Amino acid sequence: MEAAELAGAFKKSRDRDALIVLVDEAGFSMVPCLKATWAPLGRTPVVKHRNRWHRKVSVIGALATEADGSSMQLLFDWHPDKHVARDEVATFLAKLLAQFPGRAITLIWDKLQAHRSACVREFIQQHDLIDMHFLPSYAPELNPVEMVWSLSKYHRMANHGIDDLTMLHAEARRRVGQVAADQKLMRACLAHAGLSDALYHVSAQ
Repeated sequence: MEAAELAGAFKKSRDRDALIVLVDEAGFSMVPCLKATWAPLGRTPVVKHRNRWHRKVSVIGALATEADGSSMQLLFDWHPDKHVARDEVATFLAKLLAQFPGRAITLIWDKLQAHRSACVREFIQQHDLIDMHFLPSYAPELNPVEMVWSLSKYHRMANHGIDDLTMLHAEARRRVGQVAADQKLMRACLAHAGLSDALYHVSAQ
C-alpha cells in the first residue's frame, strides 16, 4: 500500500463511516533490551537477567481511529507464554467487531503469515464490515502500533531484569497502558508513521 493508496483507503473509510484499525503483534521477553543509563563514575551498571530463558508474553494490538483523526484508542489481547497465531488473530478480529458493533472497519496490517491464513481470510470474507488492506513488505515504520511497542519495550521496560512471567505480564500491560492513555503520544505515533498528513487530507476535503 503506497501513500496514494493509503489516502484512498482513508477517504473510502470516511465515506462509509468506517473506523481505521491498524493491527500488529509483539513479544515482551524475559531478556531485556539493554540501554545506556546513568551510573556513578567508574561503576558500570549491571543488569541481571536469565540470558537463556526465552519465555515471553505475546500481544496483538490495534490502534482504532476515526477517518478524520478526531479520536483514537488502543485495544490489546495478551497471550502469556505463547505465540500469536492464526486462531488468536481470528479471535481478536471477532473482539474488534464486538467492541464496535455495526461499524465498518478498514483493517490495515502487515503480511504476517497468520494474517493471510485460511481461517483469517474466511473470517473476513464472512464479515463484510471489514475492508482489509496490507502494508508493504519490510515496512514496519508505516504502522503506528510498532511505535507503541517501541515506546513500551525499548524505553519504559529497558534493563528490566524481570525473571517471573506473571510479573513480566503485569509490567508489560502497565507500560503499554501508559502509552495508550496518552492521546498526544498516540498522535505522535501516527505522525511518525506518516499517517497524520493522510488523515488531515481526508478531513480537509
